[in-house]
Amino acid sequence: MSPESSSENVLNVDRKETIYTASADYEERDAIRRADWARIKRNIEYLERNKPTKLSIWYSILFGVAGSFGVSIYPIAKTQGLPAWVAPLYGCVCFFSLLVGVILVFLEKRLKTSEKSEKDEILTDMTEIENGFPQKRGQ
Repeated sequence: MSPESSSENVLNVDRKETIYTASADYEERDAIRRADWARIKRNIEYLERNKPTKLSIWYSILFGVAGSFGVSIYPIAKTQGLPAWVAPLYGCVCFFSLLVGVILVFLEKRLKTSEKSEKDEILTDMTEIENGFPQKRGQ
């Protein structure tokens, strides 16, 4: 600190730092604080670790089961000599597999919305950092 200030509300600080940059002829770069870079890296790593599972295979299987059981209900009901519980069982399996399939579709849509929201937060962080950079020459 420098005690050279003439006003009581001014604080002068001399800070010596080394920033390495590439040659302007070779590549244009902007310096970024390590804390900002670490925050972005943590956010990206969090998305990779907690990536939502793909539920489409599961609801596709459930819709296939519901379809095959649904198509089989009428012939099973018309078949003579089967126990009375067989046709209602086919109906229940059809209904519940269809219901769980629909629930999984809505769940996957919600997970995709959540993933998009997290990515938007990272993009917002990056935009805020970029707005703090000095303007490039010639702009």
